[in-house]
Amino acid sequence: MENKNDWIDFLLKKAKFNLTDEEKIKFSKDLEIFQEELKFLDSFDLEKIEPLRVPFENQESSLREDENIKNNSKKILENASSSKEGFIFLEKYKGSK
Repeated sequence: MENKNDWIDFLLKKAKFNLTDEEKIKFSKDLEIFQEELKFLDSFDLEKIEPLRVPFENQESSLREDENIKNNSKKILENASSSKEGFIFLEKYKGSK
């Protein structure tokens, strides 16, 4: 990017934001503050720390095994107040448009 304003315009376009010139100025100032606050992270010495490749690599999975269950679709459809072509049929929700 040629200058800061081009970069801000590029960023806003990618985010699909349409801002007025005043809003762009405020956004630019907020972004500068945010960038200054991020500089704090540069103070950490991470040279001796290996990147975490796979979290929980030494732990057993807490996920349960998949279980095959018998298809109860006929029973489910029998319990539905209304069904149509093998699907549960619902009336339009009164709160929707």
